[in-house]
Amino acid sequence: MQGQLLVLDVSLDRINEVEEWLWAREGQPPRDGIRRMKWDGYGQVLYCDLESTLGEVDLNPQLLARFAIESVCQQPERNAIKYLANNIEQGVITPLTFAYRDAVLNITGAVNLWQAEQIILRSAGLEKQKGG
Repeated sequence: MQGQLLVLDVSLDRINEVEEWLWAREGQPPRDGIRRMKWDGYGQVLYCDLESTLGEVDLNPQLLARFAIESVCQQPERNAIKYLANNIEQGVITPLTFAYRDAVLNITGAVNLWQAEQIILRSAGLEKQKGG
């Protein structure tokens, strides 16, 4: 899979703040998975060097959709459907993004990922009550 290069115009005194953002965005992996290097033309480069939790056989839209649906019940506040929706909104697109999204929508019967998440939460009895 290919990564994404985000070029941020931040001063070096804020690089620790950007590193914290990257660490949080990647799900708070072991700290040694967040790395820095100098690269011509870019100054400091931050990147994640993490082992994949999925094998090649798992990298298909239907199985990813099933994992994402399960993650909603396991971690409602930080789940794979929310992560996928945020990535799409931010323009972080992979070759599987849209097929993965469509598989989630087909399985849940939702019209968008936010609705899919709510359908799953409701069916699991985890939906937040209005006003509380």
